[in-house]
Amino acid sequence: MLGWDYLLIQAARLHGAKLKNELTSRPQSLDEIDRRVIQLEMERLSLASDYGVGGGSRLTSIEKELADLREEQSALTERWNSERDKVNVLNDLKESIRLMKIEVS
Repeated sequence: MLGWDYLLIQAARLHGAKLKNELTSRPQSLDEIDRRVIQLEMERLSLASDYGVGGGSRLTSIEKELADLREEQSALTERWNSERDKVNVLNDLKESIRLMKIEVS
């Protein structure tokens, strides 16, 4: 039977790996927006070729939804980049402290 210490270490490693993955991967909400934008772009192109320049009310609603999604996409990307940059600064500071401790000892 495995001891509690081993299980706690494994849980901490798994959590650390999950956290690292979350920092390097795009957030799920951003991926969902990206997929929706692509879907709407394809639909917009199809409608534009069917209806011409005017395109009808569906084309107008697609354009509105695309504008809203792009705005949200931009805000989320900016937030994600900002959070990722802060974590990178923190990791750099931790590494500097680690190196200083090595120099001192």
